[in-house]
This record gives sequence, C-alpha cells and structure tokens, in this order.
Amino acid sequence: MQTKSILSPHKGAIKGTGSEAKVYILPDGYYKKFKCFVSKDERIGKRRKLLYLEQFEHLKKYYPHIYYLVSSYFSQKSIKGYVMEPVFGHHINSDKFSFEERIFLLSLLRKIIESFNEVGIYYHDIRIPNLVVKDKNDIVLLDIDSIVTKDDTKMDVIPFALRAYMSVGGTIGTGAQTIMFNNLTGKVLKNEILDDDHFIIDKDGKRIENDIALDKVDCTADHEYFYEHIKRLK
Repeated sequence: MQTKSILSPHKGAIKGTGSEAKVYILPDGYYKKFKCFVSKDERIGKRRKLLYLEQFEHLKKYYPHIYYLVSSYFSQKSIKGYVMEPVFGHHINSDKFSFEERIFLLSLLRKIIESFNEVGIYYHDIRIPNLVVKDKNDIVLLDIDSIVTKDDTKMDVIPFALRAYMSVGGTIGTGAQTIMFNNLTGKVLKNEILDDDHFIIDKDGKRIENDIALDKVDCTADHEYFYEHIKRLK
C-alpha cells in the first residue's frame, strides 16, 4: 500500500464528520483525515491494522478500496489518514428493503464479519452509518481502520452500546461483536417487529430484546443472534 503526502483539503470539500475523523472529497477519492486528538500511537496502530488487512485478498470486497495512506509529520509509521474509493448505495434499514430482504442482509453481514474473524480480525463498529448496501448481495463496511486484530488489547473507540459490557470485564472478540450486531438488528427491524399482527418473536428472542433494552451485559445478547428469533407470519 502506497503512502503519499497531501495538502490540507479545502473546507468546502468536506463530506462528513465522525468521532475520530473528517471525510473530504478529493479529485482522486474520499480522504479520511483523523482529528488532531487521535494520538501518534493510535495513528501508528491504524496504519499497522490497514497493512495487516491488505494481505487478505478475499476480504477486500467488503470495505472501500484504499488508494493510499497519507503520510504524517510524526513518523514514517504514523499516518494522517487515507484516501479511499467512494462507496454509493443504501443503508441496511432503507425503506427500499422488505422485511425478508433485511433478514437476508443481516445474515449476509454475519457471514462477512465471520470471514474477518477467521483471520483474527474483529469489526465491532457495527452501526447503520457504517454499512452500505451496494446491491442486495453486497455489503461494504466503512470505518475499516477501527478493526481490532489478534495483536490488539483495546479498541480505538468503544461504541456506546458496548460501554456497559466492557466496564464489567467484557473483552474484544465475538461477544462484543454480537452485542453490536443485536443492537443493529433492533434498529433495522424496529418498525416491522412492532406490528404484532404480522411478526412474532420467540421466547429467546424476547429475552434478547429485553436485555438490549435494559442494557444488560450478562445475557444471551452476547452469544445469540437476535434476527434468528424473529419470524414473519405467512
């Protein structure tokens, strides 16, 4: 993966902002520039993770192609950000998708994150803004620099839905990942599952739903997938 220098983008080119970075529109792609409070060690870690991720060819279709890393003044191992391909599509909770299609997309997302897990990579930032559905069989994960590898002992940023879990000793891995996934499921299917005349949630699903609502951490929410317990009545 190449590393290049880049001039500060014009403020008018900004596309959006997140907790750790701003995204700018450049002629050659979208530039994700980390905010000033992101430490040198975190920038070094993000570079390491992106380089580690690059070696897995079969995973590249699941995140935006990274054209190049942007060099930092701190050190050769640190980065200011990176320039990536633009990704266009719909969010997973879009009205364009029926209940059945959303269930399928959740199942597809599960397979994608499990593919990452197989090579020692965890993607915890499973939130609606970070998931772009390019078509009904293709999901792209954004904020890919927030992955956690087998060598990491902490996350760059702990998502809000995981704070209670981590505060009582929850660890990086599939448990935390599933909690985020189940919170996503609740948001993706919220309007549909409120209609009791057309949808049912089994006993285990009700328990998971309740645990999510009460922000419980020692519960089925960290090892069962909520979407598997929701059915549409025929």
